[in-house]
Amino acid sequence: MIFIFDNGEAFSNHALYFVDGPADFDRWFNDIYRPWIDGAEYRPLMIVATAPAVERRERVPYKPRPLDKFDMSIEDDPMHEFSTMSVVDFLAKIVVQKRDGKPRPRYRLEIETVNPAEESPDDSRPGESLLLANLKAALPELERLCGDCRARADEDVPYRLLHLSNKVYWAQHHTTEIVTRLRALAPVPGRLDDYIEEIIAAGTGKKWELSHNGDWTLHTRPIVEAYFWARYLLDMAIRFAHEYERPPGLLDYGWAALLTIYRLR
Repeated sequence: MIFIFDNGEAFSNHALYFVDGPADFDRWFNDIYRPWIDGAEYRPLMIVATAPAVERRERVPYKPRPLDKFDMSIEDDPMHEFSTMSVVDFLAKIVVQKRDGKPRPRYRLEIETVNPAEESPDDSRPGESLLLANLKAALPELERLCGDCRARADEDVPYRLLHLSNKVYWAQHHTTEIVTRLRALAPVPGRLDDYIEEIIAAGTGKKWELSHNGDWTLHTRPIVEAYFWARYLLDMAIRFAHEYERPPGLLDYGWAALLTIYRLR
């Protein structure tokens, strides 16, 4: 499939890129890359057309018109001059590579073309392969949980703490639901990392009492901390379920965090 990209620039800076890639590349570009880069580009790079193939024709040499024959065309045939590039080359050379210090999401072909010397075979890391498979299988449910949090809790929880509202205790519901779901995805059933279990235990199972108002942050900060840790882990689980087709050789920090949480690192 040929994907035609427009760089959105004007005049001499305008360019079209003809990218040869799999049929699912546009879905990755629009559903993963575009949300990641949204707001960071002055003129967004966009897919403007697709084609199953392109016809390549050599450019016809320029032929000056004789002064006495102005009705003669400059060239015998229309000029068609362009070249295609592979998806991997396009992503390496054209798109933004980092935003706010964080590397962009990687398309599956980039992962598959990592130097074999830098990447271990899947069967040498069965725990990671199983974790990734579990995350992918649970992706609809994980995205539902994320949507529930974004709908209100992400903004509401810190506000309730600052406003001294006992509604901050409702954050425990989201924390418990997220962590329970993530525990169930562990390649080896059992507890998560000890530090995370300690943070979650300190921020859940609490009931508001009037006396808590006298030492507010002592009682409520652990609740908010546990909530945001749960949200971080949920976001990482969703991100890498989308990005990875197999365990990577070069670790992103978020993936390394997940491996630590699941005692795989």
